[in-house]
Amino acid sequence: DSRLQQERSTLLSLESDLGRQRILTQQTGLQNEQAIGLLEVELEAARRAMVRAQRTRDEGLLNAVEYEQAQDNVAISSLKLDVARKEATFESESLDFELQNKQSQVERQQLVVNELERQVDELIIRSPAAGLVARVEVEDQDAVILGQPLVAVVDLSAFEVEFFAPEIYADEIYPATTALIHYNGVEYRGEVRSISPEVEGGRVKGIVAFTEDDPESLRQNQRVPTRLILETRNDVVKVPRGPFVESGGGRQAYVIEDGMAVLRPIQVGSLSVSEVEIVSGLEIGDQIILSDTARFDGAERVLLRR
Repeated sequence: DSRLQQERSTLLSLESDLGRQRILTQQTGLQNEQAIGLLEVELEAARRAMVRAQRTRDEGLLNAVEYEQAQDNVAISSLKLDVARKEATFESESLDFELQNKQSQVERQQLVVNELERQVDELIIRSPAAGLVARVEVEDQDAVILGQPLVAVVDLSAFEVEFFAPEIYADEIYPATTALIHYNGVEYRGEVRSISPEVEGGRVKGIVAFTEDDPESLRQNQRVPTRLILETRNDVVKVPRGPFVESGGGRQAYVIEDGMAVLRPIQVGSLSVSEVEIVSGLEIGDQIILSDTARFDGAERVLLRR
């Protein structure tokens, strides 16, 4: 700020010098015009005097000396006028050069001021979004490096939900996937805005944005239940999801019949986090073993005891 004020003061001084130079150029030009005009009048008077002297000489009333003196006066006046015109031209060119030099100094100084104004303007930290400052990451007059966080700004008009999903669903989640966010007993619709291409700790990270009005009183870092709708099926036979799906490869299940666990081939359809669609092999009302059935070693029938 101090440098900017100093350079602005220098700019004002140079602009004043430029203004004075313009006035001086105009004044000198007027003075030269006046001097040349007087010399032109003087030359014209000398010429008229020489014409009268020649007429008087022809009449025999004027001697040769006086006539020659009249000629000399014309020559002197003509020489003075030529010299004055050349001097006026030279002085005009010199003043124009000085005026251009002053103008160049002002323009250079203006560039210096513009650069400092740009630097000072860059000292203003502007948030990329309208919001409220949630926390300040640095202390006053701390030295900071490029890219270092200074403040955290919360945009209260554009909340987003950060979610983590098991990597087995990574291929099924894509931008625009429908999401349902539950908050204070109300379900809000949203959609997936982005999904990370990287798997961390067996999970993928994604961002869900509200497609309707944001819930009131929602706060930053607040946890909300969110459900992604990967697929919707109506009027299907379904069972709770359990280890039996993986141990049976989704192709068989043990159905409880009269105290026995009977192996039955099945076909599963869509899978969710908590439920499994049964396409064939089971009927409504059948009871199956949901736990890991690998220890049954593929037996057709297993006796169950309480």
